[in-house]
Amino acid sequence: MKVIVQAPGSCGELIQGKINGRQMLVSYPVNLFSTVQVSIEGSRNVSILPPKVHKAIDLYLTSVSQQNLLSKIHVSIKSHIPKAKGMASSTADMSAAVTGVAHLLGDKLDEVFLAHLLTQVEPTDSTLFNKLTLFDHVTGSLIEQLGDVPSFSVLVLEKDSFIKTEEFHKKVEGRALPIVEGELSCLIKGVKEKKLEFIAKAATKSAQKNQKILMRSYYNDLNELAVECGAYGVNIAHSGTVCGVLHDDKFDVDRFKNLLTSRAKFDFQKVYQLSSTEGGAKIL
Repeated sequence: MKVIVQAPGSCGELIQGKINGRQMLVSYPVNLFSTVQVSIEGSRNVSILPPKVHKAIDLYLTSVSQQNLLSKIHVSIKSHIPKAKGMASSTADMSAAVTGVAHLLGDKLDEVFLAHLLTQVEPTDSTLFNKLTLFDHVTGSLIEQLGDVPSFSVLVLEKDSFIKTEEFHKKVEGRALPIVEGELSCLIKGVKEKKLEFIAKAATKSAQKNQKILMRSYYNDLNELAVECGAYGVNIAHSGTVCGVLHDDKFDVDRFKNLLTSRAKFDFQKVYQLSSTEGGAKIL
């Protein structure tokens, strides 16, 4: 028995911070995917799974009293999502792998259950949900769907540097996170009215507030340049290094790229175009 499952990555978050005293985020999925083949075979699996995927599968099998199958599960991962950049690569790998195992066992996973499970492994992105979702990414205990994922384009700006999720959360532990309740209201308005300007406004304000958590000395200049070239704003991976220019057809991409490369302060090694997409792991 085998199954192939695909799950999207993200280009960071639209907002992240404290809401009603809790750590919350809203990630947005993009059309970069992790494709995972899962099979249950009679022979013992001698391949080494990524530790997070192994732990997620183990937790799931324990929850359904099938832990004896762990050694017989074979997983092959082909991912186009950059690692340790804040692009939800681990969330995609884990959600696809667990969804595949559940499918082979005849179990249709509930998104809320999956969220609780994955947050036991590490803080998790809300890209595991089909819809755009406000999510307590640390405990998985508060989930609010905001609506369908809005359709928009994003120019991804990627650095060579990376940040591991667990290291970031250790670094900021005990520090006062910014309150983003106003940004959430602005985001909800944008989602309901399908207006990218409000979505980008929320993302930009969240990014600016999070400067005190992880400083990006270039951010304000980058956002000004993007808006000057017709974009609505720049979102960030709050616990990563990637940025996303949120835009529609009015954005002068070529002018922006030329100005970006001519200014030494913007040392992005990769610049490429993506679009938002539906979230959640899907059986292919």
